[in-house]
Amino acid sequence: MNEILFHFFNTLAGHSQILDKIIVFCAVWLGNLTLIGVILFVVLYRDKQTEPRTTALLFQKAKEVVLVLSSAFAAWGAAQFFKYLFATDRPFVVRDVVLLFEHTGYAFPSGHATFFSALAVAVYRYHKRFGMLLGGIALVVGVARIVAGVHFPIDIIGGFVLGPVVTIAVHRMLRWFGRKYGIL
Repeated sequence: MNEILFHFFNTLAGHSQILDKIIVFCAVWLGNLTLIGVILFVVLYRDKQTEPRTTALLFQKAKEVVLVLSSAFAAWGAAQFFKYLFATDRPFVVRDVVLLFEHTGYAFPSGHATFFSALAVAVYRYHKRFGMLLGGIALVVGVARIVAGVHFPIDIIGGFVLGPVVTIAVHRMLRWFGRKYGIL
């Protein structure tokens, strides 16, 4: 099934220069722009019921930034650990594929899928709609990486499972730490 899905998605590449550029943008650059957007959103967003800028609001925003970014980066770190534990090759190493860009290292789980799914779940905790949008972006990035020939579908699915699990664990750990020491 993994091979069939990979072949289906990878055959979308290499037919149109414009489509290939869109795929590469989604697989490489969309995530970077999304991360910048998330940081700006979390720091600057205030709903209509929020009081004017106070130290309590600034503390809440700092807490959100810490929880969101620590979740995403912890998930990325966990993905790197599992990549070396499982040491699976990328599709272009094992078979002949349409490759839109080179990428090094092991494949499973996808660091991009892990990072952006963790980011989406972490943001969802505070901002439901924006978190769902980020989940959609994570899906686009993941599928683009399959189409580009640098990941199998199982790599992306593994990242989509690992990211939320790490996010939940980080949130619980930080909540416990905050209660224990009275800071979060």
